Formats: sequence, structure tokens, C-alpha cells
Amino acid sequence: MASSSPEVVIFDDPDKRARERLGRIKAKKRGATAAARAADSQATSTNKAGGLISVKLRKTDYHDMLRYGISNLKGEERKQARMRLAIELGAKPPKKGTGNFKNFLAQMKSEKDEKRQSADERSAIQQAIAKSNFGKPKGGRKKKFQGGGFKKRGKNEVSGAFDGQIGSYKRGVQTVSKRDVAGGTRPSHDRKRSK
Repeated sequence: MASSSPEVVIFDDPDKRARERLGRIKAKKRGATAAARAADSQATSTNKAGGLISVKLRKTDYHDMLRYGISNLKGEERKQARMRLAIELGAKPPKKGTGNFKNFLAQMKSEKDEKRQSADERSAIQQAIAKSNFGKPKGGRKKKFQGGGFKKRGKNEVSGAFDGQIGSYKRGVQTVSKRDVAGGTRPSHDRKRSK
């Protein structure tokens, strides 16, 4: 029996390769942003004597301006502004304060009662308005809409149809039923409304 050479196994870790690839991409981006900053500074130095300069603020510049503005604030305003900036930069917002569950239930119950009470008041007002309008006599003449507003219909005008004929129009065809003919002067769609 001949001695065989040991078996060699090479393990390529895919996570390691992915990390290396990501590192190379980030390095390229850093180089590109550094070159862009150098070009921007060169452009601003050449334009200083030239007059108006169009400036595009990057997010980093925007956050630097916010920090500068925050430095001028004092007390609670400064604390709140720093918290907003941190949240904008990716920090998690602070959790809501915890409290006693019984107090929470009492608060929710009181809010629910207030909502119910306001809804009851609204419905009572609506019912009062409906009752006041319900008892009023409507008068003998119907109102007819014309252009700018409603106009009272005259005694000699036919109610309902525009041309005073019996029956109803459906897609350009006038249909007349026996009931329309027997009904006399009232058009069919007026009878439907009165039911």
C-alpha cells in the first residue's frame, strides 16, 4: 500500500467575499466623493469674483447648517432640535412614557364619554332642527329651479314633465302604460315620488 497524499479542502466563505466586494465599492465611492468635493471647491474659488453662484446642498451640508442653527438655541428648544436632528440622521425616536394601566384605562374611558356626549349633543341639535322644519306648512306652489335659483311655479304650469305629456321617456322613446292613461293629468314620475 502506497502512502497517499493528504486530501486538501479549500473553503471559500461567501460572506467574506461579499464583505470584500462591499469594501471595494465603498472605497471607490469615497474616492469619487473626494474628487467631487475637490472639483466643487475649485469651482467656487474660480467663481468668487464672478458674481452669483448656484449651490447644491448635500445632506451633510444641510445637517451642518442645522447644527449651526441649533448652537444658537437654548434650553428646551435646543434639546428638542438636537433630538429631531438625531432622528433625521437615523436614531430611533424616544419611547413614549409608561404609566399605570388603571390610569390609562380611566383616561380612555373619560375620552370615550366625552366623544359620546358630544355626539349626543349633535344628534339632539339635528333632531330639534328636523322637528322645527317638519311642522312648517309647505305651501300650495312648488318651486322650480331656474338658472340662478329657485322660482315658484305658476298655477297654470303643468307639474312634472316638461311638455305636459303622460308617460316617461327612456333612451329617446316615450313609454305609456295603462295606468298613465287612466291616471289623467298627472305624469308617471310624479306618482312615483308621491308614494
